Amino acid sequence: MATIEDPQLLAGAANQLATRFAKQDPSSAAQWARSLEQADARTRAINEVVQTWTRQSPEEAQGWIETLSYEDSLSAGPEFVNSLAEQDATAAADWLDLQVDSSNYQQLLQKFAQGATRSDPILALNYGNELEDKNARSRTVGRALWTLYKQDKSSARNWIQSNELPERVARYVDKMLED
Repeated sequence: MATIEDPQLLAGAANQLATRFAKQDPSSAAQWARSLEQADARTRAINEVVQTWTRQSPEEAQGWIETLSYEDSLSAGPEFVNSLAEQDATAAADWLDLQVDSSNYQQLLQKFAQGATRSDPILALNYGNELEDKNARSRTVGRALWTLYKQDKSSARNWIQSNELPERVARYVDKMLED
């Protein structure tokens, strides 16, 4: 990789290598990713290691994230919470609740809700409905609500009646509930 001069090509190569390396030895892959000098390559490799390691051992991945520099942790945190939410939305929500003062809390919130949509759509809805960006909130709530509706129409109806919907989502709810 040292001979790759194109930053985009280097970042792509780092991402691919990190994926394979982390599946075999996440701890060593983490050390390697952190040692990369080119910022984009390091970020992509760290994010890939975090995703893979979280699927294998969330506690170890979390411990490693806590050792990262502030800048590296800003990009790794959202990947961690997304991967953890796919597996265990409650544990991910507990971790997210500790991050409320983080400068990237809104990004963490969005990635959590995206990850939790399949594993716990009600939790995804509750957190996703807190997003400040109207477009992100609409997309996130819309996806989670549709997932919940497909799984449990009664719970979806109850959630709709008990919560304020983003304007864009509210326009489609009537069509969805006609079913």
